[in-house]
Amino acid sequence: RRVKGQGMAVAMSSRNAMVELNGEFREVKSLPNTLSGAENAIRDAFGFGTGATLLLQWVDDDGDTITVSSNEEWLEALNAKADLSLTVKASGDLTIVRNDPPPEQPAAGDSVSKDETEEWIVVDPSEAASARNSMASDQAAAQAEQAAAAAASEAAREREEQERAAKEQEEQERKEQEEEQRVEQARKDREELERRAQLEAEDLRKAQELQEEENRRAEEQRKTEAADALQAAAEAEAIAASSYDLVHPPRAAPAAAPAPGPPAELGIDQETWALVKQLEEMGFGQDHKKLSKVLKDHRLDVTSAIEALAAEAAVAEGESGPRVAV
Repeated sequence: RRVKGQGMAVAMSSRNAMVELNGEFREVKSLPNTLSGAENAIRDAFGFGTGATLLLQWVDDDGDTITVSSNEEWLEALNAKADLSLTVKASGDLTIVRNDPPPEQPAAGDSVSKDETEEWIVVDPSEAASARNSMASDQAAAQAEQAAAAAASEAAREREEQERAAKEQEEQERKEQEEEQRVEQARKDREELERRAQLEAEDLRKAQELQEEENRRAEEQRKTEAADALQAAAEAEAIAASSYDLVHPPRAAPAAAPAPGPPAELGIDQETWALVKQLEEMGFGQDHKKLSKVLKDHRLDVTSAIEALAAEAAVAEGESGPRVAV
């Protein structure tokens, strides 16, 4: 419906509503199409002044409680249900200024029919101006609320975007840090392996040097023992010769019979056979085959053959030198 007075009109709806406030019920008819107008109508219904602040709520078909905070939401409530029921929460100045507001009457001189009475309610021009100002204020407030809501939504979106970017940056930094730690650990592991390999190589080198030194000392000891054996044999031979000369003065030696040649099974010449006999006389045994083999192995070098036989005898008998017959 519309409110008319001296050329001024305020939009009214054709909807009535049952309003409940703290257990009290009022039926408010012809609710205005604006939220502020509806609040004024409800204040009048309960006798409150303009100092009362009202919060309007209604229940939709899904059973959800809807709080009305803008003109758009108020229009949605008016159009949603034919039998609208409102629950009102009041705060502020709740002083009752009147109990029963006077019914609205047509202005004097207005001629209206029954149908026109249902479509028009005549009001005082000051009330129309107040309604117009209220509508303008409601529209400005609605626009401000929409702008504030849009700004809040944009701020929330920007905040979410910043938080998302910060999380992505943090995740990227974490991955980079983990990669750096992995590379550093791999470098440390590689250095540790290289250090161990160097230590093992150094230990092996030292072990080889020790083994070579032991072999060198053993060789020197063997040569020293062989030389000592030869010297002892020579000294013993010299002593034996001196003793023999003292007991048996020299005399003319009979013509020497030709020395027998080597046995055929040895397969050696006369020179090698003479060396074999020399070794036999020095006390290295009568195994002519063994002695000839030792001489051949040392290329008829008597000194080397003597060293080899002396070392073999020392190992076999566990003595410091061979037993040499004098």
